[in-house]
Amino acid sequence: MPFRCIKLNSSWEPIEIISWWKACNLVYFDEHKKADVLWSYPEEHKLRAQYEAWSYPAIIVLKQYSKRKSKKVVSPGLKAILVRDLYTCQYCGSSLTNSTGTRDHVIPESKGGPGTWENLVAACKHCQAKKADKFCKDVNMFPKRKPEEPHFSDRFLNAIKISSSTERMCWKKGFKHLGLTYLS
Repeated sequence: MPFRCIKLNSSWEPIEIISWWKACNLVYFDEHKKADVLWSYPEEHKLRAQYEAWSYPAIIVLKQYSKRKSKKVVSPGLKAILVRDLYTCQYCGSSLTNSTGTRDHVIPESKGGPGTWENLVAACKHCQAKKADKFCKDVNMFPKRKPEEPHFSDRFLNAIKISSSTERMCWKKGFKHLGLTYLS
């Protein structure tokens, strides 16, 4: 079962979460070996070839500093809103999935509400239908948290929180072992 990997800069700052394949290419298969493995998934999870086996990297660090591109603009699409709100309806608190979650405009779009981070929240279909195109005060439904654009660190930590339990457990052990307490 392939897992994702946390990629750190040479300064040990988190850059992104990447696929196992990208991580393996950086660590094992690139002729310049651009990264080192800091933490791997448990031994029972191996990438196997005919004559070799490699551990799936869980946390890697680049050998050379990679200047992070200027602030990456992330639009407030459904998936981004669900991640920011940790797949939780901001009105009733129920758990959401990609198929049960929706975006709701706090100030209705029909009443001039913009499609911005500060005006969009994750909502279940029931709450979205109940609120419809009304103001929060009119239906006594208010978001549990004030919606705002997440910073890079918030997006990164939220991505960790919603990852699979196997990934999350492995990363947390790695963070603790490596002294990366700012990521736990």
